[in-house]
Amino acid sequence: MDISKRIVVTFVVVAIVPMLVISALSVGEIFTVANANAGDAAEALKAEELANLQRLSNDTALFIQERWQSYIDGVYMMEQYCEDLFNNRISAAPQYSYYWDHTVEVAWGSLDFEEDPSIIDAYGSETISFDADCYFIPRDQWNNNDPEDHSAGTANALDYSSNMINVFKALHEMNPDYRWLYMGYDLAVSDQHLFRNYPFDEISYFQDYYDPGQDYDANSEDWYTNVAGISPSEDNVIFTTPYVDPVGLVISMGRPVRYDNGSLIGVVSADVTMGTVLDNVLNLDVSTNGYAFLLDSTGAVVAHKDQSLEAEVALIETLEFGSAGSAEATAFRSLLNTHVLVED
Repeated sequence: MDISKRIVVTFVVVAIVPMLVISALSVGEIFTVANANAGDAAEALKAEELANLQRLSNDTALFIQERWQSYIDGVYMMEQYCEDLFNNRISAAPQYSYYWDHTVEVAWGSLDFEEDPSIIDAYGSETISFDADCYFIPRDQWNNNDPEDHSAGTANALDYSSNMINVFKALHEMNPDYRWLYMGYDLAVSDQHLFRNYPFDEISYFQDYYDPGQDYDANSEDWYTNVAGISPSEDNVIFTTPYVDPVGLVISMGRPVRYDNGSLIGVVSADVTMGTVLDNVLNLDVSTNGYAFLLDSTGAVVAHKDQSLEAEVALIETLEFGSAGSAEATAFRSLLNTHVLVED
């Protein structure tokens, strides 16, 4: 299992244990501080250092839990707001819906695109605008070869969901870890495989160069099908396989959106970059020569300075000692099992 899948396992399946961050320090600095002549002073120093490490790990675990919960809460917020719109619990006039293509979109000139190099690099695009979202329809679903010739259902879906821009912008302003916020629609709601995406981007890469029939189809993507199929009685946020983008690991999480009668409207989903969480762990300042890494409650590596996101996950003993069979590695595993990977 590669590290990206391991992170999903960690955050979705495994409860975070209090001592989630294990500080890797030299044996001489912590566990052999005392010598024959150090006595009580050395013991006090060791106890103080260990207490500091415990506080550091607990604070980091709390940060991870709170950050992760904030991502999930945002998905529930999108679900609730969308259901309120489509069930007419919010009275809101339709806003303008931007089509993604500059050769078609007459209001292209009204968009302000980001000029910040870090944002351009993060998205790999010079046409990112956080002031608007955009919509996409596969070319084999166009009417009369016109992407703006909408069926009655698609036009209605665009109108109702146009105000999703309000919650999209609010979530991104609260937490820029939301990379993409988007929605797909049940075919009974929009028969043209409609997809709405925030922030606005010129998403020409959604179109297949050779075959319009192979254009991006939201209704066939895992993020949509995995969520649309869950029972109305299930209240869980559904996670899909993560991917690595130019700035790190991204995880998708989504919820179905329903009419009050239980029928499906569609799926709202968020792509969240895990860079903030992982950087918080890997950049911890631990004593003089120390560093931190992240383990799940089984002791499997989630984040480590020597572990690539794309590579198969190595044992923590291998990363730390070069071999899982050495005496040091065995002692370290024993320490984990008896003092760290235990429930309170």
